[in-house]
Amino acid sequence: MRRLRLFAGEGELTGEKASRILQKFAQEWRKVPVPNRKEAAVSMDPAYRLSEPALQDLKARLRVIGMNLNKSGLKGLAYHNMVQRQIAALAATFDCRGWIESPALFDDPEAQAQGPVQLAGRVDVIWARDRIPVAVFEVDSTVKPRSLAKLIEAAAPHKFWVYFGKDVWNFRTFLQKNDLAREITAVLIPQTFVPSFDDQQP
Repeated sequence: MRRLRLFAGEGELTGEKASRILQKFAQEWRKVPVPNRKEAAVSMDPAYRLSEPALQDLKARLRVIGMNLNKSGLKGLAYHNMVQRQIAALAATFDCRGWIESPALFDDPEAQAQGPVQLAGRVDVIWARDRIPVAVFEVDSTVKPRSLAKLIEAAAPHKFWVYFGKDVWNFRTFLQKNDLAREITAVLIPQTFVPSFDDQQP
């Protein structure tokens, strides 16, 4: 920063202007928090949505990420974290910017009997354009009610639940029972290679 200010002082760019430029770039790279739909509306602008062909392409790419990692021997948290990072990196392919572990507020699904209790958590991956959410992703090997709650309550037009566990029946049944509006796209990572990328919705 000091060197930039000294260099700027030799030209027309003042230190103050340079600071503002750097602050703007820094702001662009800060994590985008996941807005809750109780407090923010989902953008209906096509500029902040993925087309249907892009969505199909994205689902195929997510499965490829998982299948390639299946060959790596990674397990558990290491596998999860690698999937997470690769999904964030994939954002640029779809003209988005990706972040991992973005903060989110959601109602605790285990506290409904006592009334809504809002929790602070993190969504595995968020994609945004101009800092407006485009898609959110949760990555799990087990069925987690809190992952479902974070996805349902996220104010984003596209929501993906990437599942790399073995109990596919339980996952599908849980999602079908609880995602009544069918907002969430399930992406199942095959345990072994399969020749087709077709996936039935729960």
